[in-house]
Amino acid sequence: MRNFTIGAKYSLVLMAVWACTFQTVLFHSHACGHEIVGWGCQKLPDGSLTDLTRIAAGGYHSLALTSDGSVVGWGLNNYGQASPIAGNNFIAIAAGGFHSLALKSDGSIVGWGRNDYGQASLPVGNYVAIAAGGFHSLALTSDGRIVGRGCNDYSQANPPAGNYVAIAAGEYHSLALKSNGTIVGWGFNNYGQASPPVENNFIAIAAGFSHNLALKSDGTIVGWGYDYYGQASPPAGNNFIAIAAGYSHSLALTSDGRIVGWGSNGFGQASPPAGNNFTAIAAGVYYSLALQSVCRFFLPGDLNDDCRVNFTDFAIFASAWLTRPGQAKWNPACDISNPKDNIINCSDLAVFTEDWLAGKSIPGDINGNGAVDLADYSILARYWLNPNCAMLDDCAGADFEPDGNVDVADLKVLADNWLEGK
Repeated sequence: MRNFTIGAKYSLVLMAVWACTFQTVLFHSHACGHEIVGWGCQKLPDGSLTDLTRIAAGGYHSLALTSDGSVVGWGLNNYGQASPIAGNNFIAIAAGGFHSLALKSDGSIVGWGRNDYGQASLPVGNYVAIAAGGFHSLALTSDGRIVGRGCNDYSQANPPAGNYVAIAAGEYHSLALKSNGTIVGWGFNNYGQASPPVENNFIAIAAGFSHNLALKSDGTIVGWGYDYYGQASPPAGNNFIAIAAGYSHSLALTSDGRIVGWGSNGFGQASPPAGNNFTAIAAGVYYSLALQSVCRFFLPGDLNDDCRVNFTDFAIFASAWLTRPGQAKWNPACDISNPKDNIINCSDLAVFTEDWLAGKSIPGDINGNGAVDLADYSILARYWLNPNCAMLDDCAGADFEPDGNVDVADLKVLADNWLEGK
């Protein structure tokens, strides 16, 4: 790691190229899971993570929010920025240059990491959103006001009065979105990063080091600020639903779950992996993160691999109706009858409809909560070798190898799926 002084106060930390390759950490989330995927120069967490719902990328550290409301962190930890506060009632996270923030369900904020400017110490209040910049932080109150703390050399921590619905913090500048779809900017403005376009149809904002992105209601993206690497020049298209701005690269998530990247790409940070089932994106200094939905069991009617059977799958199925191998619209994924008969017809429709209306059960998931866990084991144990099993309501659900008895064969099915993380 090398430090380069910038002016009298700030330093830019350049990480040695020790993890600048595509990496993936796989974790399970109930029957259908997610992968956390990282690319560029960064370090992914040691071990597996479970049930992540949100991600945040900071300078050289990352955060993730789990479904039980706890926060996990990894990466550079020289100020403790990757060591979250314990607790399980958090609902939002933000990663800054060397500090981190988390919003609790009661509207309070917890901060940790570098705090020499007070950037990790937000005042008591009732907040609904948080944003972490290079050395400053912003918080949005329940009544639409913005509170700022931290380094204020360019007034980046002095928000203007008004009623806002979203906030974003760059390195030395800040942004806020109003309910009427307009954007306000303040702070360092050497590249025009604090001077947003004058329009009124924006629905989301993202602030990078010295550039910004804004998502319009029609699904298009606008960029402004420093654009040396093209990071403020988003691609054409009107199917974007989320945006993320890093140090000198940018990301966008499309409505069909793909990721598009542009800007500086020296470490591959602007070259996202292929796939169409991503659900969240985050951009750091020289790296990127995404959450990807992945099924952990075979669901025949799930033709687009998004872990559910719905109208999207039906559209795929319908387009291949009555086709055979070699025909233009033939889709082997739609031939889901057992046995396969090389034609998309009523036998496949029967399987598809069953999955759509009833879902596919997971062997071992006795109580139907989408996971094989201790609750299922307790049900199985209750009926273990019970001679009256056939007369008990829940017994059939525990008799996975149907022989009228709950025994070792059933336990094996449950154990296999439990260990598989289904």
